[in-house]
Amino acid sequence: KTPRNIKFDGKDYPLGGRVAVEGATSSALRKDERNFEIIDKIQGKIIRNEQIELSPDLKTFTWTMRRIGQREPDIFVFERQ
Repeated sequence: KTPRNIKFDGKDYPLGGRVAVEGATSSALRKDERNFEIIDKIQGKIIRNEQIELSPDLKTFTWTMRRIGQREPDIFVFERQ
């Protein structure tokens, strides 16, 4: 539940808030108009990679989270009603 103040420029930005781990950063990069990626690091080491995708018809939102050390990614799919 730590807030992220990031820009979509691929640069690392420190995490804020009272529960942020020292040396924790996030970076974001927009791949195209409907896809972007967020990478979380601690002390420069990647701990999590998130890919967010909005379908071409804008009705399905897919969030894929890969945590380092976790065998399979967590995949969340949301459909507009």
